[in-house]
Amino acid sequence: MKKTIIFDNEWIIVKNDWNKVAETISNKLSVPLLSGSKLKQSFRLYDKTPENPNGNSDNPLYLCNRGLITSDQLWAEVLQSPAYDLEPTTERIKIMSSAMSKLTTDVDQDTVNLISKLKNEGYKLFILSNSTPDIYQGNRERHDYFNNFEKSYFSFDSGFRKPEEGAYLTLLNENCLKPKDCIFIDDKQENLDGAERLGMIPLYHKIGDVDKLEGKLRELLLE
Repeated sequence: MKKTIIFDNEWIIVKNDWNKVAETISNKLSVPLLSGSKLKQSFRLYDKTPENPNGNSDNPLYLCNRGLITSDQLWAEVLQSPAYDLEPTTERIKIMSSAMSKLTTDVDQDTVNLISKLKNEGYKLFILSNSTPDIYQGNRERHDYFNNFEKSYFSFDSGFRKPEEGAYLTLLNENCLKPKDCIFIDDKQENLDGAERLGMIPLYHKIGDVDKLEGKLRELLLE
């Protein structure tokens, strides 16, 4: 019987809105409005290939995800990108960081209710998420669902981002967990594949049909 359930965060429990971040930056810095996808392009996220579905591992967002550069360094590079072409002053960096801290928006309360139910039933629950310090801090300040989890693992702390093997192993090893006893829930196939390679049970889900998620979970938990 499976005893542990590991949840991704964004688009599993909470939504995000890149367009809102871009709009806030535009208003605060008085620069042309970018779409959320154009903002992502300033991170150099779109240099992906079939062999490398996560894109260039040296792009600034992923480096920040892995704790290799600070949020301030991330935003300094983005400000100097062709998308903005601005001097990275302290004030501008603060504006960008504050905007990013509000990336996560609506919590899916049905999912939170299911998580609370699973906790009360005695299952071990964890979060494993790729994130930056800005996103994490804003998420913790606005949302209180984290107390349902034994521990939350974020990439900027561990130094690994999914689907890197180290991201999963950090959580498994620190908590003496057997992969075969763990169900891993994520909305990205490459992250599910990474978990499955280590022997975890992958379960695809994206915010929406919680009843369907619970039904699949119940089946897996009985195996």
